[in-house]
Amino acid sequence: MQINTDSKIPDFFLQNEKFLFWIAGIFSLLFLCAGIFLERNWLCILPFSFFIIGIAVLNFRYLFYLLMLVLPISVEAEFGSIGTDLPSEPLLILLALCTLFFVARNFHLLYPKQLKHPITLMLIALFLWSCVSTIYSTDVIVSVKYLLAKSWYLLGFFVLPIILLKSKKSIQTFFWCLFVPTFLSVIYILIRHSFSLFTFESINPAVHPIYRNHVTYAVFITMVFPFIFLAKTWYPKSSRRYALLNFSIPIFLLAIYFSYTRGAWIAVVLMLAFYFVLEWKLTKIILLVSAIAVLIFSVYILKDNNYLKYAPNYEHTIYHEDLSEHLTSTFEMEDMSTVERFYRWIAAVHLFKEHPM
Repeated sequence: MQINTDSKIPDFFLQNEKFLFWIAGIFSLLFLCAGIFLERNWLCILPFSFFIIGIAVLNFRYLFYLLMLVLPISVEAEFGSIGTDLPSEPLLILLALCTLFFVARNFHLLYPKQLKHPITLMLIALFLWSCVSTIYSTDVIVSVKYLLAKSWYLLGFFVLPIILLKSKKSIQTFFWCLFVPTFLSVIYILIRHSFSLFTFESINPAVHPIYRNHVTYAVFITMVFPFIFLAKTWYPKSSRRYALLNFSIPIFLLAIYFSYTRGAWIAVVLMLAFYFVLEWKLTKIILLVSAIAVLIFSVYILKDNNYLKYAPNYEHTIYHEDLSEHLTSTFEMEDMSTVERFYRWIAAVHLFKEHPM
């Protein structure tokens, strides 16, 4: 079922098309000239902001697809003490507001089945606890900023897809809007990385400025990767889209390999194993076993401060620029990124003792 997100305003625009075209054109030129004359770049892009807001008012479904298009190629930007991703995060905030208004008017579209789903319940619980911990925070301003960011991410990337992605056509549009720029970014980074002969130490500079680092890059493309196999089932083998998707599979695998991210490598291997978990309907059993294993390990590592036995030698905990040394140091517990996680877990235990709420 396709959800109608049309606000019924377009009739007015159709009846006054020429007049509105000239008004928009004149205002755009005025803002452009003002931006150049006053040397204020933001004035030049202001008309496009009005255009985006107009789309949000008319039918925010298109704004959601626009977000998917710019998401893989957005870059980080700093404005004083505030960091954001441009242009994706401002679009996400606008979409979150649209979602709030839409849900307030059409709450029945969020069916009980989706509201009662374990993932939904866990996210609600996590968000509510974030509200509680914000109240007891030692730095409320930072915590409120974090809570707001969590709010628009949950609304834009979880609630909104539940509303919009109801039909096969909408899922296909969503996929292509996300896949095409992601694939182009992968090709661009592989070309840049090839200039330095795909070395381990050059992967981080190669992914800039699109991705923060090689881990962010690897995680993102690894998450997109399995959906390529789903998309292949939509088209006949003789079609161009099927050929493009088939061609992209080895490119993505090559990119994941040259990302030099251990977690992404493991994830690709586990994807094959998880296929059989889904096929044999073992998901609940695997989750239960995993939860028990984590609980047992947590009790062991915390009992009598056993975690101190595994504390690495900080004098030898460094970031290695050679891949073989990087992998070796991982197993020897002397790799910086691995040990950093270890320290954070220990810090979390101490923080909990001081501030349980």
